[in-house]
Amino acid sequence: MFLAGNPKLINAPRLASGAKPYARLDLERQPMSARALDRPKKQGTRLLKAECGEEGCGYTVRVAAKWVKEVGAPLCPRHGSPMAVDLPKDGAEQIQGVSLYFCPFNRRYALGLVDAYENEVTNRVLLVFDNLVQEADDAADQSYADTGDEGTAREQGFSVYSDLKFVRDQVTGLAIAGLYHLWERRIKEFLVGEYRHCGKPTGKVFNADFRKLEAVLQEVHWPIKTEAFYSDLNRLRLVANVVKHGDGGSCKELLKLEKELEKQGKAPDMFFDFGHPWANDRRGSSDLSFEREHFPRFANAVRRFFEQFPERLPPR
Repeated sequence: MFLAGNPKLINAPRLASGAKPYARLDLERQPMSARALDRPKKQGTRLLKAECGEEGCGYTVRVAAKWVKEVGAPLCPRHGSPMAVDLPKDGAEQIQGVSLYFCPFNRRYALGLVDAYENEVTNRVLLVFDNLVQEADDAADQSYADTGDEGTAREQGFSVYSDLKFVRDQVTGLAIAGLYHLWERRIKEFLVGEYRHCGKPTGKVFNADFRKLEAVLQEVHWPIKTEAFYSDLNRLRLVANVVKHGDGGSCKELLKLEKELEKQGKAPDMFFDFGHPWANDRRGSSDLSFEREHFPRFANAVRRFFEQFPERLPPR
């Protein structure tokens, strides 16, 4: 009807089928707007979003994919770190993948911190608790000399030993917790630096707990669960949480490990042994007991972690 009422169109010569000098109209589906069917679509923008990954920053710019691929991600003007770029799938793996380089300096620095911490805590702090039995005997002898009563002397000796043992356990527990926090702080500092270098948001590792850090290393093909040091490193994590929080999930998990030792015919390691299953089943954080060898054992687990950390991840 539109064509029939237009004499110019009626008398116009028909164009041969094929390419036409104008876009074909979609009169059936869009009669009012007469949208062109074969008009080329407008080219979409090729600028990609780049955003700073630092928490609370939010600085955002647009950048061409060409420059990100050829030169690298732009730097945040506030923090100076590479920004995360939303690349299309075909280029995302190449630019946004994380690669870690644990250079010789990083290794020496981490091992130096562990050695210094272990040596100073051992020689300046824990050394004063090496002669608890002798100090208790001396207190008992002094009490007997003062009172002449054997029962009072034994009670005094036991009291001195109990007090010193309590203080030793508290100080040793704090030293072990400090060892774990040293490991956690150092590995997070390293990972945050590498994530910034790769233009990745750092919140994933900055706020990560032990399990998430373990998963981060798994993603770059280092399954630390298979390493010999893992058992003691995991127990170090649990002890640090029990020292800090008392009874809770970590305490239950640590007690579960103790029960596994008992099933293997080994004496409980980290908790006081009451000598009877029903009493041992009621143990909690207050029954955590440390011996002199616990601290160097955990320090050695942290040391082996940094010694065995691969120089490059993923491996090449």
